[in-house]
Amino acid sequence: MQKIKKHHFMIDKGVLEKICRYANLKKSETILEIGAGTGNLTEFLTDRCGFVYAIEKDRNFYNTLKEKFSYLENIEIINADVLRIDLPKFDKVVSNLPYGISRRITERLLRERFQLGILVYQREFAQKLLAKPGTRNYRYISALMQSCADVEILDGIPPEAFDPKPMVFSAIVRVKPRIVAEQHYIDFLHSLFNQRNKKIENLIKLRGELPENLQKRRAFELKPEELREIYSNLYFNLS
Repeated sequence: MQKIKKHHFMIDKGVLEKICRYANLKKSETILEIGAGTGNLTEFLTDRCGFVYAIEKDRNFYNTLKEKFSYLENIEIINADVLRIDLPKFDKVVSNLPYGISRRITERLLRERFQLGILVYQREFAQKLLAKPGTRNYRYISALMQSCADVEILDGIPPEAFDPKPMVFSAIVRVKPRIVAEQHYIDFLHSLFNQRNKKIENLIKLRGELPENLQKRRAFELKPEELREIYSNLYFNLS
């Protein structure tokens, strides 16, 4: 998967409007934005919701955002690495995510409680989130996402929506969490998918009973609910 290394800013107001429409923003809601950049999406968010937490790691962009939104009281701009801080409480997350760390940010978000995520990903990564068991694209992040949330690709975004234009297409993805991902479960999936071609019976030693049809299969062949079953069995018997 080709990664975008430079900053690519969304400039298409029609796409920005569409993202906000998918989020169904309300004045009573608090929104989290990750990777606010120059504030193009931020401006749409502050107009449509009660409060925005805009996280931006780059100091120069942070200073630009502070100046741009200095007149507003319904926004807090945070100069930090989203992977290294405790996130504030929020209702929805609406973001054009940094593509190079999409997997790590997604994992981080799934550990939080929130109502809805409308997230822009690189298209190939978005497709991995929805990949079916047994397919080449079914990875750790596929299993984690589908175990914890309902996920759907809502729309595609062409390179022309950004400046400068990336060499990849993007996608708007809706994430509706069902459960919060426990760190133990995240670690469990990591350990299985690091050796995704080995049979389950060769990866973990269960003191409890597990159906043989699960033991004989490989991690990438198992549905998210089957992985949860194995995890629950293991956790129950080790607790």
